[in-house]
Amino acid sequence: MKKYKYPSVLTIAGFDGSGGAGIQADIKTASALGCFSTSVLTALPVQNTQGVRKYIRFLWKQ
Repeated sequence: MKKYKYPSVLTIAGFDGSGGAGIQADIKTASALGCFSTSVLTALPVQNTQGVRKYIRFLWKQ
């Protein structure tokens, strides 16, 4: 079996429900460039087709 090595990319971004921006777009771009993505989610919007109602920010504590 042949082993492949892919460069790893860390993306730190918010979520976009449409998939056209944010963390999803970063992962798609990295994949298109032949990279393996790991991600850290920083914000999660509550939205529908009418717009964003609110967003939830993630706070990290040590």
